[in-house]
Amino acid sequence: MKFFQATLLAAAIACAHANALAEGENVPAPAPSATILPASAEKIAKAEFEKIQIRVAEKIADETDLPAARVPDSCAYARALFERSASWNVPENRRADAISALATALAFREDDETSDALDAFDAVALAFPETLFAAEALFQKSVIYTLRRQFEEAFENAVAVVETYPGSDRVGAALAQGYLVAETVRAGVRPRRFGGRLPWLKDRHSVLKFYEKLYALEPNAEIAPRLLYRKGVFAASIADEWFESDRKGDAIDALERLISGHPESPLVPESYLLLAATYESLCVGAEWDQVSSRRALNYYTDFYSLFPEHEKAEFAYEKTEELRNLLAANRVAIGDFYYSGHNNLRAAVGFYREAITYAPDSPAGLDAKEKIEKIRRGERAPRTIIDWLFGRYPSPITTDFLDAPSQKSLDAMGFQSAGSLEDDRATSATPSGTAEKQEYNDPSEK
Repeated sequence: MKFFQATLLAAAIACAHANALAEGENVPAPAPSATILPASAEKIAKAEFEKIQIRVAEKIADETDLPAARVPDSCAYARALFERSASWNVPENRRADAISALATALAFREDDETSDALDAFDAVALAFPETLFAAEALFQKSVIYTLRRQFEEAFENAVAVVETYPGSDRVGAALAQGYLVAETVRAGVRPRRFGGRLPWLKDRHSVLKFYEKLYALEPNAEIAPRLLYRKGVFAASIADEWFESDRKGDAIDALERLISGHPESPLVPESYLLLAATYESLCVGAEWDQVSSRRALNYYTDFYSLFPEHEKAEFAYEKTEELRNLLAANRVAIGDFYYSGHNNLRAAVGFYREAITYAPDSPAGLDAKEKIEKIRRGERAPRTIIDWLFGRYPSPITTDFLDAPSQKSLDAMGFQSAGSLEDDRATSATPSGTAEKQEYNDPSEK
């Protein structure tokens, strides 16, 4: 029965729309008047709204399932919608029909008749597709779908408001509604399917797509930095779950875009810390490559340099000390490889010095100083099992690091040295040398 009532409501709205168009073709538009005083305009607006109130009350009275107590609530909504739609350039007859239809649909929603409310809002969107009343209907549908825990449909309607009606004053509210849907899904609320009747499986990971979609729609909106931050936080939190190893990349991407694209956001300090912690978690030990450790060190350093008064500035400084010690330990590990395994003292000293540069007073830095002293005293590293079986690795000599052809003389490599140039000058100064040169330069005298 309610479905047929919603269908009749849609038909009535469509007929009113058609009649308004027909009347508009036959009746010329009145000439604009500049003599209407603000008081007169206010009186006219009040009279128009009283007509809308009557329409709302009549429509609700026709729906026997709706109590009369919903009339004041619907009229209050209609009043707000009447004031908002004053600048929407919609003819008064169409404006009144749309407002009364939306107010009646809201009455369905407030009476928990969500299916009828959805049908009524659909009727408004179909009857007024080129007006901002359709944006209002889509937004209200998103609210209803959220209450029914149909999160995909709720998100799609919120996105449709932003994409289809960017000039609507509901764009900000639609973005907030989409963010609310994303946060609800992230919290693990179980969705419902088949008209909100059947509980369904959780899909927390889809929230990353929600955050990214909302940010792509309005990257300059007030809520945009929070979207990136929440995406980064959630991606980092699920990165250690099964089959989610690539989520740290999503977290790093979102947080770096937040820092570079929204440097004035109050979320930037926390983003620096989370970025540094994410990079730090990618390091698996001193024996491995330290690219992630260096990036973590850079972000911790930037944090306490940019925000010295922050309550976590001291924590960030302590982290930089830990990471410098880790980098020093990495240099010591590589130096040990050359010192103990390859008998290359020159390379070993170079890496030990790098360790001292990173953290001279750290355990790794002190260890590097001690090993440099051993090398200067001529102490060799203890023999390994391979050394006992096959002998020590041959120690490189100085010429092993040089280009072999460069050790030859310039004359041998085809160049003319300074000595050979002096010999040529001395030869050219003799009479015979001069005659030979002239004879060569003037073949006509032969």
